[in-house]
Amino acid sequence: MRLWAAILAMAGLAACETGGARSVTVAGGAVTISGPPGYCVDTAASRDGESAAFVLLGACSALAGQGGGAGLGVLTATVGAPQTAQVTGAGDELAAFFQSDAGRRALSRSGQAGRVQILAIHRQSDALYLHLRDTSPGNGAGLVPEYWRGMFDLGDRLATVSVMDFATAPRSDAQGLATARIFVQRIRSAN
Repeated sequence: MRLWAAILAMAGLAACETGGARSVTVAGGAVTISGPPGYCVDTAASRDGESAAFVLLGACSALAGQGGGAGLGVLTATVGAPQTAQVTGAGDELAAFFQSDAGRRALSRSGQAGRVQILAIHRQSDALYLHLRDTSPGNGAGLVPEYWRGMFDLGDRLATVSVMDFATAPRSDAQGLATARIFVQRIRSAN
């Protein structure tokens, strides 16, 4: 499934309860995804399988058809298959990989390393946070090309989160990193 096609479909998203984040259990019941306060799961755009999953979260008010929520942007979480964990103890190696052509190609929506620039890298509590700019075509739904991605191990699975903002209400770099860290903590706490 293409992430950006899912984001473009936000106008027709399924309703979500308001007043805070809603959790969803994925990957055959092995993992629970819970977003920061104010975010709800878009069940129509999320994909779940026995071994891996993709979850899209947006502002609860927007998902419930009440409008607003542009300041919250869009969050995603992916959960890999069992035995994909690789972040714990390998932060330096992963940071070096993502700065290489192969790593930037892996991060690029278009598969082109030249489209991705690593703006910052932070390590904290066995998680790696990348601040990226991806200028690949198809950014989707008015999202800015800069975003934060967090990677961490969840048991024996690799999990990633992304924090993306709309051009009409971008967060500061510090706010984006803080949101990514909160998102990672919420998922860790739920599991």
